[in-house]
Amino acid sequence: MVDVGMPAFRRPESIAGAIESVLAQTHTAWRLVVSENGPGGGAVEAAVREYTGDPRIRYEATGRNLGPAANWTRLLRTGSAPYVTVLQDDDLWDPGFLAARVSFLERHPSCAFVFSGERMLDGDAREIAVERTRGLPERDVSEVLPEGVYQPEEFFPAMYRHRLGGIHTPSISSGGVMSRRSALESEGSYFDDSKPFLYWDVELYMRMALRFPVGFLALRDVAQRVHHPSITTSTPYDGERWIRYHDYYGGLIRRRLPGVKLPRELKQLQGEAYIWAALDGIEQGDRRKSARYLASAVRAYPPALANARVPAAVFALVAGDRGTRTIKRARDRRRQRNEILVYERPDTRRA
Repeated sequence: MVDVGMPAFRRPESIAGAIESVLAQTHTAWRLVVSENGPGGGAVEAAVREYTGDPRIRYEATGRNLGPAANWTRLLRTGSAPYVTVLQDDDLWDPGFLAARVSFLERHPSCAFVFSGERMLDGDAREIAVERTRGLPERDVSEVLPEGVYQPEEFFPAMYRHRLGGIHTPSISSGGVMSRRSALESEGSYFDDSKPFLYWDVELYMRMALRFPVGFLALRDVAQRVHHPSITTSTPYDGERWIRYHDYYGGLIRRRLPGVKLPRELKQLQGEAYIWAALDGIEQGDRRKSARYLASAVRAYPPALANARVPAAVFALVAGDRGTRTIKRARDRRRQRNEILVYERPDTRRA
């Protein structure tokens, strides 16, 4: 009833745990294909072969490195079950993950996919209290977004209004998604990595959500492992990327849902991205670019003038090299602090 795809790449130490979490599912009508992105024959294949005695589990290798998006696309197109989901080779599902999603999609045949909240694990599989690391109170996931079915015209305003994923809004984590195969095939079952500013898994689900109703489960029944360094933590200057990201989704929504009233949070996020890019420009020594992005921030979202980073950027522009050094030191401290907060183990975190 469910095709489970597991893209694998150079993580033999964690893939057994991911497979075990599939074997532990209370819903047992599934098939698992592990697709190693590469020639195979190494430690990843050896780890998976321990489980291929179960006829539901199959190992394949692509033969060469296709890139992650192509390997994930390959898995979407493998099999014929009515439902499809992808589990990364170092993430974990709770035992009821498949059952909850199959039940929801069976009850709501109009939904293209259903997704949920998630938990975060560090490299040692210890849970990270994400809200606490950001100075926020921990909330039940139902307080963030109510469980239920969302039509396209109500889903996107809700995504922006609740700022799901923070600066990454909109954000639909692939780890918590189960898709209806017919909807995937109707929209185009492929992950597009041609736009480097996009998360290609999010982009596919966003395209589907613009065509079909989608469902949300108020659960955190998937655990995503956060590695350091990651793509985002190893990219110090990403303001321009987020400008393109939010511009892309704003344009996509307007094209596919003409007349939809977008919430003010989209403009706010665009303004924040411009401010971020202005600070990047200061660090890079390009004051002209920085001034241009500050002006764009105010045009996109006039209340951006109240953002505490704006006077800091203006000071740096006026103060010249001294201002640049001040901004760089402040941002370095912030990066280091975020690194410590996110990757510090909960059992050693100070109150």
